[in-house]
Amino acid sequence: MKNGTAYTLAVQTDLFVVQQATKVLLSILPYVILMVFLLSLLCAWLYTRYITRPIVRLSKISKRMAELDFSGQCSTGREDELGCLAQNLNSLSASLSTALNDLQAANQQLKTDIEKEQELERQRVDFFSAASHELKTPLTILKGHLAGMLNGVSGYENHIEYMERSLAVVDRMEKLVKELLYLSKAEELKKLNIKPLILRKCFGYRLPQ
Repeated sequence: MKNGTAYTLAVQTDLFVVQQATKVLLSILPYVILMVFLLSLLCAWLYTRYITRPIVRLSKISKRMAELDFSGQCSTGREDELGCLAQNLNSLSASLSTALNDLQAANQQLKTDIEKEQELERQRVDFFSAASHELKTPLTILKGHLAGMLNGVSGYENHIEYMERSLAVVDRMEKLVKELLYLSKAEELKKLNIKPLILRKCFGYRLPQ
Protein backbone atom coordinates (compact mmCIF):
# COMPACT_ATOMS: atom_id res chain seq x y z
CA MET A 1 0.00 0.00 0.00
CA LYS A 2 1.37 3.34 -0.97
CA ASN A 3 -0.36 6.70 -0.66
CA GLY A 4 -3.60 4.93 0.17
CA THR A 5 -3.45 2.87 -2.98
CA ALA A 6 -3.44 -0.95 -2.67
CA TYR A 7 -1.32 -3.10 -5.03
CA THR A 8 -1.53 -6.82 -5.66
CA LEU A 9 1.57 -8.90 -6.73
CA ALA A 10 0.70 -11.88 -8.83
CA VAL A 11 3.38 -14.59 -9.45
CA GLN A 12 2.82 -17.18 -12.12
CA THR A 13 5.01 -20.25 -12.55
CA ASP A 14 5.20 -22.43 -15.59
CA LEU A 15 4.53 -25.97 -14.25
CA PHE A 16 5.72 -27.49 -17.48
CA VAL A 17 9.32 -26.50 -16.75
CA VAL A 18 9.13 -27.98 -13.25
CA GLN A 19 7.62 -31.16 -14.57
CA GLN A 20 10.33 -31.46 -17.20
CA ALA A 21 13.07 -30.97 -14.62
CA THR A 22 11.49 -33.58 -12.37
CA LYS A 23 11.20 -35.99 -15.26
CA VAL A 24 14.86 -35.53 -16.17
CA LEU A 25 15.94 -36.09 -12.57
CA LEU A 26 13.84 -39.24 -12.33
CA SER A 27 15.27 -40.52 -15.59
CA ILE A 28 18.89 -40.14 -14.49
CA LEU A 29 18.31 -41.29 -10.91
CA PRO A 30 18.86 -45.02 -11.72
CA TYR A 31 22.14 -44.16 -13.38
CA VAL A 32 23.20 -42.13 -10.37
CA ILE A 33 22.32 -45.00 -8.07
CA LEU A 34 24.20 -47.40 -10.34
CA MET A 35 27.27 -45.14 -10.34
CA VAL A 36 27.16 -44.90 -6.55
CA PHE A 37 26.87 -48.68 -6.33
CA LEU A 38 29.78 -49.23 -8.71
CA LEU A 39 31.85 -46.66 -6.84
CA SER A 40 31.07 -48.49 -3.59
CA LEU A 41 32.18 -51.78 -5.15
CA LEU A 42 35.38 -50.14 -6.35
CA CYS A 43 36.09 -48.74 -2.90
CA ALA A 44 35.38 -52.13 -1.33
CA TRP A 45 37.71 -53.85 -3.82
CA LEU A 46 40.47 -51.33 -3.17
CA TYR A 47 40.01 -51.72 0.58
CA THR A 48 40.14 -55.50 0.26
CA ARG A 49 43.20 -55.41 -2.00
CA TYR A 50 45.27 -52.91 -0.06
CA ILE A 51 44.04 -53.39 3.50
CA THR A 52 42.17 -56.61 4.19
CA ARG A 53 44.11 -59.00 1.95
CA PRO A 54 47.57 -58.04 3.33
CA ILE A 55 46.22 -58.39 6.87
CA VAL A 56 44.85 -61.86 6.07
CA ARG A 57 48.20 -62.74 4.49
CA LEU A 58 50.07 -61.59 7.60
CA SER A 59 47.67 -63.55 9.78
CA LYS A 60 48.25 -66.77 7.79
CA ILE A 61 52.03 -66.36 7.91
CA SER A 62 51.99 -65.67 11.66
CA LYS A 63 49.88 -68.81 12.14
CA ARG A 64 52.42 -70.85 10.15
CA MET A 65 55.18 -69.38 12.30
CA ALA A 66 53.29 -70.51 15.40
CA GLU A 67 53.41 -74.02 13.90
CA LEU A 68 57.22 -73.67 13.41
CA ASP A 69 56.90 -73.26 9.65
CA PHE A 70 59.12 -70.33 8.64
CA SER A 71 59.03 -70.86 4.88
CA GLY A 72 56.46 -68.12 4.21
CA GLN A 73 57.52 -64.55 3.46
CA CYS A 74 55.48 -61.36 3.55
CA SER A 75 55.51 -58.89 0.66
CA THR A 76 57.55 -55.83 1.64
CA GLY A 77 56.79 -53.59 -1.35
CA ARG A 78 54.68 -51.21 0.72
CA GLU A 79 55.96 -48.20 2.61
CA ASP A 80 53.09 -47.83 5.08
CA GLU A 81 52.49 -49.43 8.46
CA LEU A 82 51.55 -52.76 6.90
CA GLY A 83 54.81 -52.80 4.95
CA CYS A 84 56.76 -52.10 8.14
CA LEU A 85 54.85 -54.85 9.93
CA ALA A 86 55.63 -57.26 7.07
CA GLN A 87 59.36 -56.45 7.28
CA ASN A 88 59.37 -56.98 11.04
CA LEU A 89 57.52 -60.27 10.62
CA ASN A 90 60.05 -61.44 8.02
CA SER A 91 62.93 -60.52 10.34
CA LEU A 92 61.29 -62.36 13.23
CA SER A 93 60.71 -65.40 11.00
CA ALA A 94 64.37 -65.46 9.92
CA SER A 95 65.58 -65.14 13.53
CA LEU A 96 63.27 -67.88 14.78
CA SER A 97 64.25 -70.14 11.88
CA THR A 98 67.94 -69.70 12.69
CA ALA A 99 67.33 -70.30 16.39
CA LEU A 100 65.27 -73.40 15.65
CA ASN A 101 67.93 -74.81 13.32
CA ASP A 102 70.61 -74.17 15.95
CA LEU A 103 68.47 -75.85 18.59
CA GLN A 104 67.84 -78.87 16.37
CA ALA A 105 71.55 -79.11 15.59
CA ALA A 106 72.38 -78.89 19.31
CA ASN A 107 69.80 -81.57 20.11
CA GLN A 108 71.20 -83.82 17.40
CA GLN A 109 74.74 -83.27 18.68
CA LEU A 110 73.57 -83.99 22.22
CA LYS A 111 71.89 -87.18 21.03
CA THR A 112 75.07 -88.20 19.21
CA ASP A 113 77.19 -87.45 22.30
CA ILE A 114 74.85 -89.48 24.49
CA GLU A 115 74.99 -92.41 22.09
CA LYS A 116 78.80 -92.18 21.98
CA GLU A 117 78.96 -92.05 25.77
CA GLN A 118 76.68 -95.06 26.04
CA GLU A 119 78.83 -96.93 23.53
CA LEU A 120 81.99 -95.99 25.43
CA GLU A 121 80.43 -97.12 28.68
CA ARG A 122 79.45 -100.42 27.08
CA GLN A 123 83.00 -100.85 25.79
CA ARG A 124 84.40 -100.09 29.25
CA VAL A 125 82.16 -102.71 30.82
CA ASP A 126 83.03 -105.28 28.15
CA PHE A 127 86.73 -104.52 28.34
CA PHE A 128 87.02 -104.71 32.11
CA SER A 129 84.83 -107.79 32.18
CA ALA A 130 87.17 -109.47 29.71
CA ALA A 131 90.24 -108.18 31.56
CA SER A 132 88.89 -109.45 34.88
CA HIS A 133 88.30 -112.84 33.34
CA GLU A 134 91.81 -112.92 31.88
CA LEU A 135 93.33 -111.92 35.24
CA LYS A 136 91.33 -114.40 37.26
CA THR A 137 92.76 -117.51 35.62
CA PRO A 138 96.49 -116.71 36.01
CA LEU A 139 95.88 -115.45 39.55
CA THR A 140 94.28 -118.75 40.42
CA ILE A 141 97.16 -120.65 38.81
CA LEU A 142 99.72 -118.45 40.56
CA LYS A 143 98.01 -119.00 43.88
CA GLY A 144 98.02 -122.75 43.37
CA HIS A 145 101.63 -122.56 42.22
CA LEU A 146 102.76 -120.79 45.39
CA ALA A 147 100.64 -123.02 47.60
CA GLY A 148 102.20 -126.08 45.99
CA MET A 149 105.72 -124.84 46.76
CA LEU A 150 104.82 -123.96 50.34
CA ASN A 151 103.14 -127.30 50.96
CA GLY A 152 105.85 -129.35 49.26
CA VAL A 153 103.62 -130.74 46.54
CA SER A 154 105.37 -133.08 44.11
CA GLY A 155 106.71 -131.26 41.06
CA TYR A 156 107.47 -128.04 42.92
CA GLU A 157 110.74 -129.10 44.56
CA ASN A 158 112.80 -126.52 42.62
CA HIS A 159 111.52 -123.50 44.51
CA ILE A 160 113.98 -121.04 43.01
CA GLU A 161 112.87 -121.76 39.44
CA TYR A 162 109.16 -121.52 40.25
CA MET A 163 109.63 -118.45 42.41
CA GLU A 164 111.40 -116.68 39.54
CA ARG A 165 108.61 -117.63 37.19
CA SER A 166 106.02 -116.50 39.72
CA LEU A 167 107.81 -113.17 40.13
CA ALA A 168 107.83 -112.68 36.35
CA VAL A 169 104.13 -113.42 36.27
CA VAL A 170 103.50 -110.90 39.06
CA ASP A 171 105.54 -108.23 37.25
CA ARG A 172 103.59 -108.72 34.04
CA MET A 173 100.28 -108.69 35.89
CA GLU A 174 101.30 -105.52 37.70
CA LYS A 175 102.05 -103.92 34.36
CA LEU A 176 98.67 -105.02 33.04
CA VAL A 177 96.91 -103.59 36.10
CA LYS A 178 98.64 -100.25 35.58
CA GLU A 179 97.51 -100.27 31.97
CA LEU A 180 93.96 -100.99 33.10
CA LEU A 181 94.07 -98.08 35.53
CA TYR A 182 95.32 -95.82 32.76
CA LEU A 183 92.62 -96.98 30.38
CA SER A 184 89.95 -96.40 33.01
CA LYS A 185 90.82 -92.69 32.93
CA ALA A 186 90.82 -92.40 29.15
CA GLU A 187 87.94 -90.39 27.69
CA GLU A 188 88.00 -91.86 24.22
CA LEU A 189 88.19 -95.64 24.59
CA LYS A 190 86.42 -95.94 21.27
CA LYS A 191 89.51 -94.72 19.45
CA LEU A 192 91.64 -97.43 21.05
CA ASN A 193 92.00 -100.81 19.41
CA ILE A 194 91.17 -102.89 22.48
CA LYS A 195 91.25 -106.66 22.14
CA PRO A 196 90.99 -109.44 24.72
CA LEU A 197 94.42 -110.26 26.10
CA ILE A 198 95.53 -113.83 26.62
CA LEU A 199 98.02 -113.58 29.45
CA ARG A 200 99.51 -117.00 28.85
CA LYS A 201 100.57 -116.00 25.35
CA CYS A 202 102.15 -112.81 26.67
CA PHE A 203 104.14 -114.72 29.26
CA GLY A 204 105.53 -116.99 26.57
CA TYR A 205 105.03 -120.20 28.47
CA ARG A 206 102.32 -122.23 30.15
CA LEU A 207 102.22 -122.12 33.90
CA PRO A 208 102.01 -125.54 35.47
CA GLN A 209 98.65 -126.31 36.96
